Amino acid sequence: MAGAGFALLSAGCGGSAQSTETRRAESAAVATTTVDSKTSAEVAAPSAAKTAIAKAAEADKYLFAFFWKTDDESTAAMRKVFEEAMADLADRADAVAVNVTDAGEKRSSRSTDWSGRPMPLVLAIAPNGAITGGFPRR
Repeated sequence: MAGAGFALLSAGCGGSAQSTETRRAESAAVATTTVDSKTSAEVAAPSAAKTAIAKAAEADKYLFAFFWKTDDESTAAMRKVFEEAMADLADRADAVAVNVTDAGEKRSSRSTDWSGRPMPLVLAIAPNGAITGGFPRR
C-alpha cells in the first residue's frame, strides 16, 4: 500500500513552479533568521534532517524523510518499502532517515512534538520546503 503512495507522489517530483532563485533567496533568509535565534552549540551541529532538507533544496530535488522512534517490526517493514521506493526515485529525490529520539534531532526540532505522531512516518518535502505528502506507519 505504501509503495503505491510513493509511486503516486513520485510522479510530481519533476520540479516546482517557483523559481530556483526565489527558493534559494527564501532559504537564505530563513537560515539567517534560524541561526540568529540558536545557541552556538546548535549552530555547530545541524541535524541530519535539516542538512538533508537544505541539500535537497539546493539540488532542486524533493526529499523523502523517514522519521522513526523504535527499531521494531513496523519500522523495519516500512524502512524496506522506503528504501525500495527511494532506489527508483534517486535521480529526482533525496532521502534521509531520522531517529526522532536522537539528541541532535531533538535539539534541532524543539518546536515539533513527536510524541503524538504515528511512527514510523515518511514525509515528502518539496524543494521549496512544503510538505506535499505523508505516509504514516504502513
